[in-house]
Amino acid sequence: MASERYAINDPAASDKLVQSMDCPHCGKRAHQLMATPRIITTPDGGSETYALVDKTDYFEPNGATVSPADWRYASEESQMWDQYYPGSQWQATLCAACNRMSLWREGELIFPRSTHTAVSAHEDMPEPAVVLFNEAAAVLEGSRRAAAALGRAALEALLKAIDDDPKRRDLNTRIGELKERINPALWQVLTALRIVGNDALHSEEGELVALYLSEEQGELAETFLLAINELVEELITRPRRSAEIYAMLPEGKREAAERAGSK
Repeated sequence: MASERYAINDPAASDKLVQSMDCPHCGKRAHQLMATPRIITTPDGGSETYALVDKTDYFEPNGATVSPADWRYASEESQMWDQYYPGSQWQATLCAACNRMSLWREGELIFPRSTHTAVSAHEDMPEPAVVLFNEAAAVLEGSRRAAAALGRAALEALLKAIDDDPKRRDLNTRIGELKERINPALWQVLTALRIVGNDALHSEEGELVALYLSEEQGELAETFLLAINELVEELITRPRRSAEIYAMLPEGKREAAERAGSK
């Protein structure tokens, strides 16, 4: 979101509109009304409003409360009610599409929490897996450990939804059975996800888990989620599309092709 980061911090944005910004709430590209969050104080029974600026000399302790520094009364009187105050590190945007507000500090999204990877569940993913997948994506930035555990659970839910065999099998067995059905690289990543997701919440961590949790390997968590989407593509989407295309052939042509293929 580099362009949004620049726009939110740009003091020249006097029109108070950020054009074509993806809303962190609804995801739609829409106009955003930009404003500066305010602090309202009530000294001596009255009320004063001040732009939120996180500098230590802007506010000072006053007994059990915090009050604006004296010098701010004079310096900010003219802009006290200005909607946009360029001197503040904090900004709020109101989405014209969903009418929900987001909070930023120096261009970084503070609320709502962002899934910086922007990994979305595949549109053909079965609902039981989607719920777990979205939870994994939501906590990805805050806890890769939790994301791995939820990603493993999403993978297991996906395989159970795809497989109509009533036999109860653990995830290790299910992934083993996939080896001849999917490409080798994908199978390897899913195997790694099973191991990391299973061990990430345990106190004794293996080398793979330690590697996954290291700062240098931050992209591994996103790779696991993308692998789940790729599995949906291979086992659900691509076979369905192929069947739809094949069904478009005249019946006689299909029968001839099947006879030739059976020789």
